[in-house]
Amino acid sequence: MPVNRSHAYAKGNIYGRPKPSFVSRLAGKLLRYIENARIAETWDAFDGRCVMGNDCFLGPNAWCTNLGRREDITLGNRVYLRGLLRCGGRGGHIEIGDEVYIGDDTIISSESRVTIGSLTLISHGVQIFDTIGHPVDPDERARDWRVVMGTDPGPRPAVSSAPIVIGPRVWVGFNSTIMRGVTVGEGAIVAAGSVVVNDVAPFTIVAGNPAKMVKAIPGRNGEEHE
Repeated sequence: MPVNRSHAYAKGNIYGRPKPSFVSRLAGKLLRYIENARIAETWDAFDGRCVMGNDCFLGPNAWCTNLGRREDITLGNRVYLRGLLRCGGRGGHIEIGDEVYIGDDTIISSESRVTIGSLTLISHGVQIFDTIGHPVDPDERARDWRVVMGTDPGPRPAVSSAPIVIGPRVWVGFNSTIMRGVTVGEGAIVAAGSVVVNDVAPFTIVAGNPAKMVKAIPGRNGEEHE
């Protein structure tokens, strides 16, 4: 979950059951109105910034930021999306297949291309970045930051980027990171907390930092699967 002022180490609020009252009923109506407004705002963000298939569902904290063309982000049919999609100012493409799940607090950020196959499950807190984000050279990195702040007219310096391909029927565990240039093969499992910097073979399980193969999925040897 996000770390915010409600965390136990901050204000740590906790509540008992409220007594029914006119004020509580009025507050309930107000909260429902606010929630409906948030839902509408979320859908407006996606409708205006990406191309969506049929029967998709968006979570309460889902969001879409697209500094490119609307068609640079595409979602297939029956996608359940609770995370954040972002195509940055240097370009980028995100293509999500059918019946994909993307969990809370997951960020998919592209300045090259990210492709996710159908029936793939991506848990919460996953980071998928096809770019390193900033220049390696410190002078270029400082100039890039000034462009972002608006104190340098730009353009932004180039950064290292490479496409990411996540195949169909993949399962990515929570709090994992998938870095630029990686291909995750069909049916693979990325264990929770892994940092993936190399390709993952189909129907294998990887874990660790950097992620390494733990074992092949039993009975899965590249043949046709049920």
